[in-house]
Amino acid sequence: MKDDPSLDNDGKMTESNEETTSVLEKKELQSDTRSDKIFTIPNIISMFRIALIPVIVYTYAFRNLYVLSLVLLGISAFSDIIDGIIARKFNMTSELGKLLDPVGDKFTQGALMLCLVVRLRFKVLLIVLICAFVIREIFMIVLGTILKLRTSHFSSAKWYGKANTVILEGSVLFLIVFGPVIPSPAIDIIAVILISLSIFTVITSLILYIFYYMKIFKAYKNENALEKSGPAGNENV
Repeated sequence: MKDDPSLDNDGKMTESNEETTSVLEKKELQSDTRSDKIFTIPNIISMFRIALIPVIVYTYAFRNLYVLSLVLLGISAFSDIIDGIIARKFNMTSELGKLLDPVGDKFTQGALMLCLVVRLRFKVLLIVLICAFVIREIFMIVLGTILKLRTSHFSSAKWYGKANTVILEGSVLFLIVFGPVIPSPAIDIIAVILISLSIFTVITSLILYIFYYMKIFKAYKNENALEKSGPAGNENV
């Protein structure tokens, strides 16, 4: 009696499937291992960038070493670019890195605003900006966490969030770089305009994000209601 060729084919297909599954499992394990690493090159660069923040504040706000503080700020900005390139090019992304990068950005923005509080005259206006900035970030963290817990997804940045970042960072950097060299009252007028514009964009982007998240939560709630009512409706039919 001859062996059934279909059995051989099935056996080969089973072996092939098992090999493919094994390869995929190994890749997943390697990916998980990389994602759990702490001391990757991008993470070390991000930690270095965060460690530079108090040095930048000290040299700019308390020692009046403007050139040195601007050099350090340039190094910080360059490190922010290079760590992302390394992470993507060499597959060194990690969960810690996803946290460190935005934390470093927000801490740097907040630190530069504090530098302006020390150096510029319009402290009340700057304090309003800092408060609006902190409130916005708290709301974004809370709403993003709720969205993650409910849907297992993070929301991508919207155009008004990106516009706010460009205006805020551009205004702060302009005042940091040119504040010490532009004479008064010109710098005072420029500072009032830029700070007021930044406050407006921070508050506006926060309001738009709140409406955006409310829309997502409502759609998710309606989707769940339809899924729950579906089986009941089929049974009645």
